[in-house]
Parts: sequence; structure tokens; C-alpha cells
Amino acid sequence: NSMALLERFVKNDFVDTMRISRYLLRDLPHHRLGDLVNYYNLPDIGAHRVLCDCMQTHYVLCGLRSDAIDKYGTIKRFQKACK
Repeated sequence: NSMALLERFVKNDFVDTMRISRYLLRDLPHHRLGDLVNYYNLPDIGAHRVLCDCMQTHYVLCGLRSDAIDKYGTIKRFQKACK
């Protein structure tokens, strides 16, 4: 409970790379972080370590963003297409 631990509310906004990749990369058989790391030819810096997972997720998200812009022109157009 964030109120008990931090004495403040933590809003958990998130970006789900799996959900985005399922929309953009429909031909991939799986959309797990490791699969996306391989798809974008990112270096294997280790798995299931907090910092490594965060860094890989960031780079995957950059790739997904680039793919969305290539396909839809802008992020706003991509967002509208996903609704």
C-alpha cells in the first residue's frame, strides 16, 4: 500500500509493450520482452534483473514508437487506430 509506505498515492500509469507489439507486430508468434529484444536485435544484457529489464523495455518501446510512426505517421494516429 503506497499510502502506508510512502504517505502518498502512487498512480500506476503504464505502457504495455506486449499489447502495443501485438497490434504492430502481428506476425510475431510471441510478444514477450525477450521476443521483442530479439526482434529489434538488441544486445542481451541479462534477463529478470530490474535494471536490465527496464533498459530493454525502454529500447523496445523506442523501436515500437518508431514502427508506429513509420506505419501511421504520428503517435496520435496510431493511438486512434488502436481504439
